[in-house]
Amino acid sequence: MSARPIDPIPAMRASTFTWTRFYDHGAGRKAQITQTFDELVRHIEVAGPFSEKSKCWWIKLATFGDARTEKGSLRHDLNITEVTGVEADYDGEQIQPEEAIDCLERAGIRAVVYTSPSSRPDAPRWRVLAPLSRPHPPEARTGLLARVNGVLGGIVAPESFVLSQAYYYGRLTTPGDWRVLVTFGDAEDGTCVDELPELDAQAIGKSAKTTPRTARPNSGTDEPVRFTDAEERIAKLGRKLRAGDGRRALLMSYAASISARGLGKTEVRVLVDAFIGTYFDSQSPSGGYGIDAVVAWVTERDERKRS
Repeated sequence: MSARPIDPIPAMRASTFTWTRFYDHGAGRKAQITQTFDELVRHIEVAGPFSEKSKCWWIKLATFGDARTEKGSLRHDLNITEVTGVEADYDGEQIQPEEAIDCLERAGIRAVVYTSPSSRPDAPRWRVLAPLSRPHPPEARTGLLARVNGVLGGIVAPESFVLSQAYYYGRLTTPGDWRVLVTFGDAEDGTCVDELPELDAQAIGKSAKTTPRTARPNSGTDEPVRFTDAEERIAKLGRKLRAGDGRRALLMSYAASISARGLGKTEVRVLVDAFIGTYFDSQSPSGGYGIDAVVAWVTERDERKRS
């Protein structure tokens, strides 16, 4: 975990994104809502009251098509068209949502944390919703969620990594532990998680070895923020990396580091492409990096180590 806060960089004000509401577990009906993140936060704050948890609505930061399963459900992996944010679920009942907010703020992430209908003050359960700056293909979600999981110390429930997993939201009519907290106290502050590639250095995927759920994210000795070698190289050069700057070696090192954190071949490839687009000068001839071969080599090596 980082000890040095990152100054939040506001994204474009009043920018909108689309999320999906399902009205019940069967997901036979959906509403795809386009609004600002601030409007979503205010909606979550007042949603309900519902008579019981099973009556609550479901939220998913993604868009869906109209293909149904045999049981008529619209909520399934193959029906997702784009992801517009990531959701992280915590059910360890040890860490308070305020602690999660602190971790997210230290990483500069724009997000909201709300307690689940089954949460109690002495046994907290909560969810993180982190919007993206733009829609991404479904295969990008795992890597982006791994950034959030790493910031939180690896405490995210494994089912959070299921592509089409959605979550209840809303307060109940009975007294409960209903809390809605936003990073930096303002839904328009912070940076969308897809604009924070430096978080890949501490990302934790579903299958990686993670911190036990009973451990607190801020326990132990905090380490300084870890920036990638590419960022340090760019800072010294004052420009993006060109041919002759050791780009292939940096690319291989980056791919190996994120593969070692439990990400699969598809997720590693998405992040590697983003790495190249972010740090490499597109006007400087590449000569080819053999990206497919690099990704295949590091991920297959790590899969053998974990098996």
